[in-house]
Amino acid sequence: MPQEQNVTVNLTLLSPDDTPTTFCKNTISRPNKPITTTFTIIPEHIGNWKLEVTVQSNDALHQLNGTLLVKPEGVLQFFSQPVLIDLHKSKTFDTVIQLPADPADKVAGSEKVSVHVAGDLLGVPTHKLDQLIRLPYEGGEPNMAILATSAAILKYGQTTNKISPQQEVNLVSKTQLGFQRALTYLHSDGSFSLWGKSDRNGSTWFTAYVARVFAETLGLLPKSSRRVLGKAIQFLIGRQNDDGSFRESGKVVDNYVEGGAYKHCTLTAFTTLSLIEYTKVGKADDAMMLNASTAIQKAVTFLESQLESLKDDPYALAITAYALARANSSKSEDALAGLENLMVQHASTVHWKTLESVDDEDGGPGYSYSTHAREVEATAYALLAYMANGNWSMPLKIAAWLISKQNAQGGFFPPTDTAIALAALAQFAQSFTAAPSMQIAVTDGNQKRDMTIFQKSSIDVQFFEFAPKPRDIAINARGSGMAVAYVSWTYNVLQPMEGWVFDLNATLSHAGFPKAKHLTICARHWKEGSSSMTVVEVTGLSGYQFDEV
Repeated sequence: MPQEQNVTVNLTLLSPDDTPTTFCKNTISRPNKPITTTFTIIPEHIGNWKLEVTVQSNDALHQLNGTLLVKPEGVLQFFSQPVLIDLHKSKTFDTVIQLPADPADKVAGSEKVSVHVAGDLLGVPTHKLDQLIRLPYEGGEPNMAILATSAAILKYGQTTNKISPQQEVNLVSKTQLGFQRALTYLHSDGSFSLWGKSDRNGSTWFTAYVARVFAETLGLLPKSSRRVLGKAIQFLIGRQNDDGSFRESGKVVDNYVEGGAYKHCTLTAFTTLSLIEYTKVGKADDAMMLNASTAIQKAVTFLESQLESLKDDPYALAITAYALARANSSKSEDALAGLENLMVQHASTVHWKTLESVDDEDGGPGYSYSTHAREVEATAYALLAYMANGNWSMPLKIAAWLISKQNAQGGFFPPTDTAIALAALAQFAQSFTAAPSMQIAVTDGNQKRDMTIFQKSSIDVQFFEFAPKPRDIAINARGSGMAVAYVSWTYNVLQPMEGWVFDLNATLSHAGFPKAKHLTICARHWKEGSSSMTVVEVTGLSGYQFDEV
């Protein structure tokens, strides 16, 4: 205002349960000069607080609104219980999810229980694509996992005509951006490595991974991608041994591929799948096509000769079975027979436990990070192997187990597992799932939510939260087709999770100028062996923001 004003400043806080608290201060504003009014508040409840600031003089009134998020202390614990609602053989489905009791050190008020429901197996992953793989883009593997996952969902959506134009644009953009990022990990010999030029040599495993994804998405990529793909294939062929197996030439994150007892078989099967994918998109008159076909024949002969030695290794056998099926090998049925000898079968699910995994069947309901990652990948390759052989006696049970290990975003913990498992589920959903038409009721004894799922809206996700936390949740469905419900619950605890393999030390010090702090974080891996890729995620101190250099 052009003249001095007597001003009243009111700050009203509305707690998460809408209880108001008002603070008031009087001050004087002078023409064309800013003034600051400070309130010290201590919100004592977790959740979103609404802030209303009113500035009033005799001549004017102005109001601003904002939100203050109060987070709980401690370490977040996340669990999810996916439920496959299968109405193929029965018109009714009823189940009850019993939520476990909260631990004694749970932070009061930190618990949340929510339910996501979709009439399509890829409904939740499609809508939560940005949350599927949360690792940073730095590093070749997370980038390729994002690219592969985006491409798998895009292909599924286009084939089934279920994604919206905006979703399609978003998926195409992610695919093309992933390609550009992948080029930063390219070596002059056509190979790729996890950290690009900082690695001495390109990796056979990672080059095969890149080549397979590039071949699968070639129609969405720039014309230059064909040349990049050809050089990668040439590099892979150069890494083949006389016996048809492939050798690793660089560093990989996957310890199982790098040091497993059957590493030559797993790497050979993995690389063979990439060469097969290349032959589907390569030019018929290209000499590289002939070289790739010859390399595939040699690799298949090697894998066939190793089948007997793989009878005790579910992971190596699963990926080998898929490679043999894709190559139309006469031994592919033998590989499936070997898989059936190793499968873990329950009433409605089938999966494969890997050699180094521990039995987590009695570890309580729901998804947690303790679920062994290798089992998901092995089971996904087994699902692909059965479908590639045209064997449909097992896929529904295998898919049901994979779905039971998804998190609330529809993904899995490691990025590579998310990519291969969603690709397998996408192929299964496209080939097997009938159009849903059903009524679903979700209740907790006090609250009830009803929803209807039809074919046209099957990929849409319906979401709601329960408050307060129930002891159990009943899901009842009537109709036909398939749907997936994800019951997830989170809470914070004061103590860190069990099984921690890092020592973490955080030190806060003055930064040398007012109102600034210097945060130093040191992490040490104390478990025997390599930690593979490690990510430290740092949340800013309350009231501070990072000074990005």
